[in-house]
Formats: sequence, structure tokens, C-alpha cells
Amino acid sequence: MKNQAIALLCAGCLALSACAGPAASPETSSPAPTEAEAPQAMPIEYTDSGYTNAPIQADADMYAMDTVMHFRVYTENKTDAEKAINAAMDEIKRLDALLSTNHKDAELAILNSKGEVDLSDDSAYLYDRSREISKLTGGHFNVAIYPLVKAWGFTTQKFQVPDQATIDKLLPLTDMSLVHFDKDKKTIRFDKEGMGVDFGGIAKGYASQRIMQIFADNKVVGGLVNLGGNTQLFGTKPDGADFNVAIQDPKNEEDFVGIVQRSDCAIITSGIYQRYFEENGQRYHHIIDPATGKPADNSLASASVITADGTTADALATALMIMGKEGAIAFWQAHSDLFDMVLVDKDNRVSITPGLVEDFTTPDRPAPEVIPAHA
Repeated sequence: MKNQAIALLCAGCLALSACAGPAASPETSSPAPTEAEAPQAMPIEYTDSGYTNAPIQADADMYAMDTVMHFRVYTENKTDAEKAINAAMDEIKRLDALLSTNHKDAELAILNSKGEVDLSDDSAYLYDRSREISKLTGGHFNVAIYPLVKAWGFTTQKFQVPDQATIDKLLPLTDMSLVHFDKDKKTIRFDKEGMGVDFGGIAKGYASQRIMQIFADNKVVGGLVNLGGNTQLFGTKPDGADFNVAIQDPKNEEDFVGIVQRSDCAIITSGIYQRYFEENGQRYHHIIDPATGKPADNSLASASVITADGTTADALATALMIMGKEGAIAFWQAHSDLFDMVLVDKDNRVSITPGLVEDFTTPDRPAPEVIPAHA
């Protein structure tokens, strides 16, 4: 497993991998960590930033939520940097313990085992937000997909191709209308045995959003987090310049299709090229279509969402991948006030929304297609 945050700082750009998790080998994704193995944090590295108003640049990596994460802050002194990064890592550890479907004592694992539970504030917020985005996307985003994700082996890394009979049996268990959620009491229960919830398509975006508040509370001048490809930017660089975030080339993990220049926003990508397994010469990726119970099969290789809120960006990126290129374009045209996006199809053709025309560059590549504002 290539346990790297793809925080390749090549030409000053943070390269953005798929939001789904750690990179796979050419044959298969690597085994998930055991409870004893994750999360793990590396020491903080301090360097001279070159900025007079925030002379300290601090970088640190950790492994949690089945992916490598990278933190960078610019601060006035090492004490502020250390406090900010340690607080961010502590928050990741807390959310990892709360939201995992694999750790037996995690809230979601208990829910999926017992069929009902009293939710924490975090889980209640995430489920409520998941309901809203599911409705917004016509069900393309669905956190009740857990039984199918598990059947394909993406939760346990015990990969298999379930037969059609198994898929047909599990599909009715992914109906979100069978999940009863009381927002005021923060309780949740399932109508049928075997149902489950998985926040894998939204949790990292929520985590990055939480870290932005932690940075704000700890005197960070500017910074970013990359949670396995979920990049969120805190403010600007200390000199007021935008950050450069490179969108990974789905066909070449060492290259990128373009660079987004933005500040104070989330830039989150979902793609078919990182978590997958192969069986009998066919590749199966982790983005399961709730309508078919199978990996989404359309012309998209990746979808990147750029918006202010990390939680929203994460969920929408997943939904766009399931919609396919035409569906994603139609959805954006109906909700263009919510986000910008970069689409890369399986032929590596890049499409961007008009709001990115001045903020997206493609060194040594053809100019991207600009999606029309109206159909």
C-alpha cells in the first residue's frame, strides 16, 4: 500500500488524490489497519516559512480513518503550531473512534450490530446532513449502502464479487426511508435486520471542517489539511496568496490534470482509481451505486467538488461519481450556486464549471472544456 497523503509538493502544489482512502496496488487495495495499528501520528516537522507574519511552517502526518493524512500550518511561533496540529490530530482520533464501522466499540459499529442507538452530536449531525444531501441528489448519496459495501468486501478488505441473488437480497436493506431518525432526541433505529450505516462518503469532509475550527481557535495564520485526498484550506497563505491544489491524473498517480488556485474552501475528489480490487481480469472500485448494488459504471474517472463546507463537498463528490458525467453536469446546472467542480472522464478529458475559468490551470495539457451554465 502506498501510504502517502499524496501531499506531493511538486512545484508548490498539493496533489489531490481520491477521497476514498489509501492508494491501491495495481491488483488490489491493501488490508485495512487493525485497531492496534491506527491511528498513528508522526512527529511534527518545523521549517522556516519565509513569511514575516508567520515565520513557522509546521507539517505532520498521521494514519487514521484508513488513510494517510497531512497537516500544514503557518504560525507566529512553534508553540502555536504544536497546539494546533496536536489538537487537530486529537480530533481525528476522536472521530475515528466514534465513526468507524470496524472498531467494535465505535458508535456506528454498535448501531450496525444492534439496529438502534442513541447518537452523539457528531453522528446525529452527520446523519441529518446525509439525509439532506440524499434528498438533494435524488438518492445518489446514500449512507445506508453499508450492507452492499460490506458484501463487496470494502469494509473488511476481504474482497469478493457478490452474486446477483445476494445483491438483490441486500438492495432493499439500503432504503433510507427504513431508517428512523429523531433529530431532537438524537436516536436512530432500523426497520429491518441487516441494515447498516456507513459515513465513509462524508466523514472525512466533516473531519476537515472540524479541523478548520480548531485552526481558527489556535492562532493559525494559514494552513491546510489533506485527509487522504480530502483537502481543505484554512484562509490563505500568509502573504495573502491562494493555495495551489493539483487534481490527480486518474491514469497516472505521479501526474495531475490541472491546478486549482483557491483559498478558504474544501477541494474534495472522489475517483474510481484508488480503492479497488481485480477478479478474473476485471476491476471493481469502491463507489457503489445504490440503484444497482454494484460499482458505479459510467464515463467518469473522478469528480472534484470545490465549496466552502467540507462535509457538503465530500458527499457531493461521491454522488456526482454515481450520477455520471451527464448527470453531474445537469445536477450542477440546477445547483450552480452551491459548488464548482472538475470532472475527469475515463478518456482523461477535463471539464470545469465557469467559476473555475480564472482559477484552474493545465500546464502542458489541452485546455479543459467549460461546462455551460444552462442546459
